[in-house]
Amino acid sequence: FSDPGATVKIYVNGPEKATVITGSDGRFMFSNVDLISGRNTLFAKAIDEKGKISDRSETHIILVDTKAPELEITSPDNGETIENLNKRIKVSGLVNEEASIRINGKLAVQKSDLSFEYLLGVQEGDVEISVVAADKAGNETEEKIFIKYKED
Repeated sequence: FSDPGATVKIYVNGPEKATVITGSDGRFMFSNVDLISGRNTLFAKAIDEKGKISDRSETHIILVDTKAPELEITSPDNGETIENLNKRIKVSGLVNEEASIRINGKLAVQKSDLSFEYLLGVQEGDVEISVVAADKAGNETEEKIFIKYKED
């Protein structure tokens, strides 16, 4: 917001990108401002009806991320048959960025090296394992593998 009737200019990564006039309540909104992929630095300046230019506003950083995470399931192998007595399978893998990781809907912890592992409870027979990695921007990648589980 600014003074009612003020002209507000928004600057993105240096140059001015758009101009709007505030409403009678002093509120304004910019839409369709082009941002680059990655880091964007934005601030605004207002010009009142007398032509006085304000100091720059607080600077805001907006990160644009439109790429889904890269996800690799390293264990078990697709099509593998696993035999043990504890009805659990260790699922492990790697993501190329910080992400929320769910394995068959259960949250797995991502380590500082961006790897993850999870002990998945299973029943005997064919098992579908779905791993979904979602980054902070909400981009998701899903990988599925199918294994066979046998009790010893």
